[in-house]
Amino acid sequence: LSFAGTYQCNLACPHCCVPIEWTDRLPIPVATRFLEECRALGFEWLGFTGGEPFIYPEFVVALTRRGAELGFRFDKIVTNGAWHTSPAHLESTLRALLDAGFTGTVGVSVDRFHPVRTGVVAEFCRVAARVSKRDDFLSLNYASPAEDAGLEKIRLLAKELGGAFEWSDFLSRYLLVTDDLSMTTNWNHLAPVERAVPRDGRVRTVRERPRSAHDRERPRALRARDRRTRPHAPLRGQGVPGRPHRDPRPGAPRPPGGNPGQDEQPLLLLLVRAEVLSLGHGRRVATVLEVKFGSMAFGLGSLR
Repeated sequence: LSFAGTYQCNLACPHCCVPIEWTDRLPIPVATRFLEECRALGFEWLGFTGGEPFIYPEFVVALTRRGAELGFRFDKIVTNGAWHTSPAHLESTLRALLDAGFTGTVGVSVDRFHPVRTGVVAEFCRVAARVSKRDDFLSLNYASPAEDAGLEKIRLLAKELGGAFEWSDFLSRYLLVTDDLSMTTNWNHLAPVERAVPRDGRVRTVRERPRSAHDRERPRALRARDRRTRPHAPLRGQGVPGRPHRDPRPGAPRPPGGNPGQDEQPLLLLLVRAEVLSLGHGRRVATVLEVKFGSMAFGLGSLR
């Protein structure tokens, strides 16, 4: 069970489709009642996402406290690691979370799509290690087209923390280790996306890859246009359960069975998105349902 108490965020990452402009927040009593009902139905794990979960810290702390009372096991809180205004603010928030009974991990997003200075993330890591007194309290999330790509900011973080960043054959993933922390990495597959755009009086399908926060080569006018017509979220996944994990390093052997590249694409993708289109003098919402199975793709759409 993963709660998004708010969609708000202190960042505006170009690859993210979360509507951070929405100011609505999930009321704590409503979420608590739903949490209790889910526990009665047999749910065992609890986590938090957003938006930025720590923009609404009282929600995270309240649900954590009630979840601990109900016997939930805690999964992960996904954060950008840059929401705090000072080390003291960060420490007080994390202490309140731990005092409420949180025993899970905090996943920090560190990649070229999140415009956060390395020093800010390093400060987050140091304070989190000191407050939690756990070397496994943090993990690192990154989005890239391949598992061995998009690691530049994590390498900079390792240098800032005075740690080592290497591939672990035992864990089959990258690992950042310092004197106080052992942070595993979680790769989010950043696949190309398709969107329908009007062009020359016809609707055409455009296939493109989301740009990074450091893409400064495009003219300002084009970047402004793209912000208005930004595609839906990139596809994210950790592969198909039961499929052998592949060592992403160049030249590494592939696991037995399957076709080359088979483990790089999810087998079944289900996307639902809504786009606001300008038609004539009015604006209408297009809802698109896409189902992809292997190399086959199906789509349904409606206008209202």
